[in-house]
Amino acid sequence: MDVCGLSHANCIDFVASVPFSISSCSASGWVCDEPSQQQFPVSAKQLIDEEEKVKYRATLWALFPNRSYDICLTLNGDSDEHLSDARGTSPLIRSESTKYCFSYNTLPLGCGIRDPVSFIYDATILCRSDFLDCLLAQPKDYMFIYLSKHCLKELIARLFYQTLFPLPLSQSLGLCSLPNYRQGRYCLDLEREEYPWLRNKKVKRLVSSGLYSVAVNRDLSNSLRTAQEYHLQRCGSTWLNDNFIEALTDMGDDKQLNVGILAVELIEESTGTAVAGCLGFGIGSVFHDFTMFTCQRTTESYGTIITKVMGAALQACGYNMWYWGDKIEYMKQYEGSYGARFLGREEFLRRWALYRDKKPKYFVGDFLRAGKGLLRSWSAALSDSNAVVRC
Repeated sequence: MDVCGLSHANCIDFVASVPFSISSCSASGWVCDEPSQQQFPVSAKQLIDEEEKVKYRATLWALFPNRSYDICLTLNGDSDEHLSDARGTSPLIRSESTKYCFSYNTLPLGCGIRDPVSFIYDATILCRSDFLDCLLAQPKDYMFIYLSKHCLKELIARLFYQTLFPLPLSQSLGLCSLPNYRQGRYCLDLEREEYPWLRNKKVKRLVSSGLYSVAVNRDLSNSLRTAQEYHLQRCGSTWLNDNFIEALTDMGDDKQLNVGILAVELIEESTGTAVAGCLGFGIGSVFHDFTMFTCQRTTESYGTIITKVMGAALQACGYNMWYWGDKIEYMKQYEGSYGARFLGREEFLRRWALYRDKKPKYFVGDFLRAGKGLLRSWSAALSDSNAVVRC
């Protein structure tokens, strides 16, 4: 039985016709950089090849380009098969009855690549069902990818599906960082008991006042630009550049993508003005907001209101978790009573994989548009008052 190895710059695939596992992998020679966090043994997963034959594949992730690795494979069970190297070079050394050791080289990668271990240079790898294993093996907090305009919507949607949100590092899209924090991801854990979204008296008073309503995607591009301006005023810079806004707006208009881009805004009914907003995307039963904004600082806690409106709606709709990204100081107030916490990398990826393909009871955008949330919908408010929308 041959084991077929396919080297890439920062990973190696092994495919065989019988079950096997990778019991160890170590770089040959001296290595100064942080090694892969992949845990061993790595059991091969069953797949069907192009000829509809059953194969088994195991992958070593987060490797250094142009490096030699000493690898040991182990046959599973009581198989009478024997491994041989399909390359016809570097023969396998049989060290035990079912254990075979050999060396393999990763491919070189072009000069000037930022963090080559964590760089996604071949976007097709995002289509693999086992790509989350790659994230689990990463030794650092960020991965990187270069976004071109070719199939841009589809590429960003695939990144979203794989938990990755691209943060442009320049005013063009181009090179982007992809947060994949080793500590885990900061989330509202929605699979626990229902949270007391209206326990705060101020929030309860404002929600019941009849002065505010909620709008969903009334003008996605405008909402993104409002968030952009909010970033610039507060921080002096923003990753939410014009090209990214255009790409996200195009995604919001594309019903063929398995991603729901949402701009949920808190509307002051007397003026038709958005006073706060939450922008994010939903995939299956998971939701990630990539930014929020408040248009004016007041004692009315508009940011708290839009957070409670979104949280209550997501939980009522059956979403499993609300991923917030990096932890910011104000988020501490949602720990304890509202389930805000770091989900360790392994738990986060496991739950994301489980729920990204499960439909919620209701899509949260439709739920809020129908006025089933804590606030009535802006469209209903317009019908009642014939109010004029103001930008």
